Amino acid sequence: MKKALLIGTDGTLTEVEIAGLADMQRAVGGRLEAVYLHYGAVGFIDEEGKLKEKAGNLTATIGAQSAQAIMPDDVIAGDMLVLGDDGYGDNADVPDKTVRYFETVNKLRQAQGV
Repeated sequence: MKKALLIGTDGTLTEVEIAGLADMQRAVGGRLEAVYLHYGAVGFIDEEGKLKEKAGNLTATIGAQSAQAIMPDDVIAGDMLVLGDDGYGDNADVPDKTVRYFETVNKLRQAQGV
């Protein structure tokens, strides 16, 4: 089991345990697309999130844009599951730095009323 962070479209951050691919797909509600983030983390989103007209995820979008993983005018649609990258092509526990980063993003959003 790997420790992961699930970023909801409403900005909620939930630590979850992931056993494998099926758990990852269930968490995002579809087939996976990888988005490489800061601090050795990888975000996984539903590759058809926009086609399914899922809600935009501002917290995940800010993280992906700051890592230059998506274009500046792009948006993450749907929930994002964040895991670590072990450097050898396998997933690892989500880095603590990544969890703190997204907590900070949410605090800034709340302070600005976004």
